[in-house]
Amino acid sequence: MRNGDYNSRGQLNTTGVSDGNGNWIFQFTNYYYLADGKVAHQDYGNGVATSLGYEERGFIQIVDHWRPSLQQDVSWRQYWRDDRDRITAFQKSYNPGANPMEDGRGDRFAYDNEGQLTDA
Repeated sequence: MRNGDYNSRGQLNTTGVSDGNGNWIFQFTNYYYLADGKVAHQDYGNGVATSLGYEERGFIQIVDHWRPSLQQDVSWRQYWRDDRDRITAFQKSYNPGANPMEDGRGDRFAYDNEGQLTDA
């Protein structure tokens, strides 16, 4: 049976599989929150963690997936936004030893005056 626990603010604390009595068999993800309610980081049952960094307006700017036990980055992304909060560019990490798909590249995005994506 899939299960989830919630904190006093009604935010998801833990997801996983439990037996019929509500005892955890395996936890998929544990969530940790900042004082303002945004997710600070997540710990996964497979040993990977995700840390989130926010810009001054409260939007995610950096997402970092890593293995704490090895102090090893698996993947990270950095995002840039325009004054209308649209993502204008992102960059991947460069860590071919841990993840050969991480080549340091990214992409840029352009929008017309109405906000429609025109280039990627």
